Amino acid sequence: QSLANVGLSHESLIGIVTLGLFAFLVTAVFRSADDVRRAYRWLIGVGAAYGAFNLVQVTGRFLLPWQFAQNLNFTGAGSQNHLAVVFGILGVLLVGMLVRPAQEERRVSAIGKIAYGLAGLVFFLNVAAINLRWTWLGLAVAMAAVLAFRMGRTARESGIPPSLELRRAGRNQESGAPRQMPRGMALPMLVLALSVFLALFKIPLARPFVNLPVEVSPGYGVSLSVAHQGLGARGPAGWLIGMGPGTFGYSYTSFRPASLNLTAFWGVRFDQARSSLVNVISGEGYLGALAWLGLMALFGLAAVRALYFAERSEHPELALGAFGAIVFAWAVWFMYPMNLAALVVLFGLLGTFAFFERPKEKLRLAEADESGDGAETVRVADDT
Repeated sequence: QSLANVGLSHESLIGIVTLGLFAFLVTAVFRSADDVRRAYRWLIGVGAAYGAFNLVQVTGRFLLPWQFAQNLNFTGAGSQNHLAVVFGILGVLLVGMLVRPAQEERRVSAIGKIAYGLAGLVFFLNVAAINLRWTWLGLAVAMAAVLAFRMGRTARESGIPPSLELRRAGRNQESGAPRQMPRGMALPMLVLALSVFLALFKIPLARPFVNLPVEVSPGYGVSLSVAHQGLGARGPAGWLIGMGPGTFGYSYTSFRPASLNLTAFWGVRFDQARSSLVNVISGEGYLGALAWLGLMALFGLAAVRALYFAERSEHPELALGAFGAIVFAWAVWFMYPMNLAALVVLFGLLGTFAFFERPKEKLRLAEADESGDGAETVRVADDT
């Protein structure tokens, strides 16, 4: 069941392969950076439109007349908490796209800037209304990664260490000289500071207007203990391939700590662990967990090559936005059980990020074929 489980769970090993094939298909669709930019804009636009609809829903004012839709957790991505994860992914993608060079800034119209601003506001209001702590922690990790790569790339191009670059920018600002900081750094820094503050001090920002049901899950230690006992009961095969996708509830019923019988949760059966990592360990064993961690390692290497060591990036804001959104999703994966909707968005962004790893010669040939120019002319231009 861990190997196949066709059609029942995205956590099976076959499910991982299916999501990987989806990412490869997404990579093959795009032939130019403009195609990627249009896809990101459509994704952000659709997400913002649904976010505006959800802002009304979470206040208890249901817009749809059907009885089954009169529910706060009636969303297109599972529960409201899962929807907050999707909005977090799209919000980080938007922030990364706004960290652009000066020449790209001039290409954005005033209407485009207003649209980006409204979309960012909708995403923030949804995340603040749902107020899932793991979303704020994921935003903090993603913004720190975006800032680190942006500053490292700028320092590498200028030959100045990031610490000296910051000190020099501070001295220039105090003396009234023009600032030398990379463009677009203020917004990621603001989001980073706000996310850290809201993660440390869980303030009910929308308490007077929103009253969402509380989601309860077992602690991280309890989840790992239950998963390990379930794997051990199956012997060596259990440690390798797990007990099967979606079987954490069975393991919890069999191996939960006796001390929980003295709490208010003595009769509660938790079907999921504290995070996707523990769910994978319980369902697919350490072989499945290594598959996920290996995918993360490959993405990390690709990010270093595409964002740091690449000689020149023609559209750095697109790659940086996808990078930040993927880092956010991976960070939340370690802290919260993600569902299929969030993973589809994650693997779709992995596919678009792989686009930026294509050799520039192949990108030019693809763009030339799309525009009808001869490939031979492009080859000659590259050779010269």
